[in-house]
Amino acid sequence: KEYETQYQAEKQKQDELIKKQQEDYMQKIKEIEEKLKKETEIREMEIQKKEAQRQFEELQAMNEAAKIQIELEIEKKKKEIMEEETRKQYKQKEIKSLEHKLAKYMPKITELNLIARELHRNVTFSVKLAYYYTETNQMHLEDEKKASKIKLQIQVYNREESQTYVWDTDYFMNRYYLIKELLEQYFEAGKLEIPSKEDDPFWDPPQPHLIGLAYMKLAPLGYLMDSPCDLSIVNEKGQIGLLQVNLIPTDDKFEVNLAEDDDILVEDPRDLLNNRLNFSVYVDQALLPEHHCTDTFVEYALMNEEEHIQTFKTKIVYGKTNKPTYKSVTNHFYQVISEKILSYILDHNICFKVYGHPDTTIMPPQTTPFSKTFTQPKTIPQVDQSQNASQKPKKETQLQVDAPMNSVKNAQALAFFQGDFQMQNQSNQSQDIHSNDMTQDSNSQIDPKKKNNKDCVIF
Repeated sequence: KEYETQYQAEKQKQDELIKKQQEDYMQKIKEIEEKLKKETEIREMEIQKKEAQRQFEELQAMNEAAKIQIELEIEKKKKEIMEEETRKQYKQKEIKSLEHKLAKYMPKITELNLIARELHRNVTFSVKLAYYYTETNQMHLEDEKKASKIKLQIQVYNREESQTYVWDTDYFMNRYYLIKELLEQYFEAGKLEIPSKEDDPFWDPPQPHLIGLAYMKLAPLGYLMDSPCDLSIVNEKGQIGLLQVNLIPTDDKFEVNLAEDDDILVEDPRDLLNNRLNFSVYVDQALLPEHHCTDTFVEYALMNEEEHIQTFKTKIVYGKTNKPTYKSVTNHFYQVISEKILSYILDHNICFKVYGHPDTTIMPPQTTPFSKTFTQPKTIPQVDQSQNASQKPKKETQLQVDAPMNSVKNAQALAFFQGDFQMQNQSNQSQDIHSNDMTQDSNSQIDPKKKNNKDCVIF
């Protein structure tokens, strides 16, 4: 019994100890739970704080991007406004220049038409306006002639030879004075002597005319991409044909098309800086107008390695065909791509010029009756030479038409002709400007008949 009492006491003691430990554990668990709850709340607060910070940064980035976008749009708008203003100023300048040129050359054209009729030559002259594409950045060139969109030319219909010529203004002025000299000789001799073709200012050897232009971006080369396409050939009438071409980036041997290599990928054209670039210009074939497709060829210009513009030309496809096949491949390379060359590739176009001879059987109708019967010069009335004494003499001419004449006979001839010209000019004020044929390249022509011209080219 004593042991039982002792056992019960120890058991009670153990139960109390266990209960206390249990309470302690429960208290610790509760404390841990409270601590974990606090830590969870802290973590959640930190997560929320980070999320708020992220959202704030995203909003800030969006605001910054929107600000940059607005600035870019403002910059773009300003650039567009400046370019539009430049175009307007350039257009006004061109219109003014064109009006000045028309006022200068139209009387001379009418005058030469009258001289041709007086000399019984079946040749007529008319104004021709040629249009060329000009990029806005070219409008700032010092030499405005290079950036001109509208070029005034003189179209000559020589029905005696069934030929059409297109002269630039400098070439025309040289022929103008030579034809005036021929008229003076006619009045002095009292009879008309037919000059040889080499000395005839009304005649020119057949020359190719510019059929039209086709433009292509060089930018794909900056990404080592080829660009096969059918380009529209355009002139002042709009689209008049197609030209099939391709720009092909190649290896150093010009054998492999790098655009077909999947392992070569250029995301940033600036990666090409200080590296070598090889490419080929492939001119395949064309579709041309039926009346202007004889002896055709294609010409284009590119910046070479020395950063100068160089001209290249395909073979001539002889004969008349409106579907000429050139199959021309010209290889080019830049040993080191500089900033200037890269800018040229990314920002400029390559212009393909298609040349050919027109159909000589198509001629505009003769406006006035033409006779091959030569007559004596008309009777010339007496005039006072002082009427022309105040006019300035022309420079660099064989015949000073506006200066006082050296003889009474010449003065009488000039006065008679000018009177006839004024009457014709008044009756032809509404004369249309002919622009029906293809444009010819506006590069300055050199007249082989011009005297004392050391730089002339004999055709």
